[in-house]
Amino acid sequence: IKGEKEKQAAFAAQLRKQARELLDENAADDAAVQQQIKGIEAEDKERVTQEAEELQQRRVELEAGTQEVVEQLSKAEAARKAQRESAEGRLAAAKKAAEELAEKVAAERGVVRERSKALRRAEELLEEARTGLKQAELQVKRNRNVLEMEGSRVREDGGVVDEDMRLELELLESEYLQYAERVNTEAAKALE
Repeated sequence: IKGEKEKQAAFAAQLRKQARELLDENAADDAAVQQQIKGIEAEDKERVTQEAEELQQRRVELEAGTQEVVEQLSKAEAARKAQRESAEGRLAAAKKAAEELAEKVAAERGVVRERSKALRRAEELLEEARTGLKQAELQVKRNRNVLEMEGSRVREDGGVVDEDMRLELELLESEYLQYAERVNTEAAKALE
């Protein structure tokens, strides 16, 4: 019986020793596992941190790019607005100049028409004056011829030319000269 107890005690001691070894192995494995977990967590944390930093950098770059695009769009819109306003201003100026030119042309055409009318009227007056002058000249000539014929007849009869007849002749010549001068003056005014 004593020997059996010793065997059992030795077997129990062996079991305890194996159990301790297993516990030690398990503890070592746990430590290794915990170390691996910590390493993985550190790697994950570093990777997550790096990815977060990269994402933040990309966000900053995108924001900067967006701001640049917004500024470029704003500048382009301002340039288009300025060009549109400039074009509208040039168009308004051109329209005003065209209207002023049209008014000036219309006024000049009116002046030309009035001058043409005045010139035609002057030509008509001049023609009337020339016609009247010719008629007056013919009348004076007829009167002179009559007076000369009367004077010749009187002289042939041995008489003297009547003073009234001479005065009448001078009066006719004076009227003829006055009429000629008036016609010339009116013609000159008409031509002006």
